[in-house]
Amino acid sequence: MKPKVLVCLGSTAAQAIFGASFRVTRQRGVVLSSEFAARVVATVHPSSLLRQTDEEARAREYALFVADLKVARKRQRCEAISVSAQCWALASPSAHYTKSRGGIAPHRL
Repeated sequence: MKPKVLVCLGSTAAQAIFGASFRVTRQRGVVLSSEFAARVVATVHPSSLLRQTDEEARAREYALFVADLKVARKRQRCEAISVSAQCWALASPSAHYTKSRGGIAPHRL
């Protein structure tokens, strides 16, 4: 299966795709590409929203998280959803999936 969009929730998931040097704090909400999917968006793990120290910070981080997810779904129609290692893949059922690690390359939706 080759997903149309891959959303990595948290640094562990993103680093599994892009390598140990990837930082969600620097590249969250940016559309990238990899050998796993043509479009990959990394964002914070949802549990990080619960760990915010006050209500204002929680609301701000939640808004950023939602904005990241909107980037991922922009102009996409999901035909199937696959969940693996905290990565959500929005894929076509007829697509093919290749298990190999690729580099980071910017990609526009």
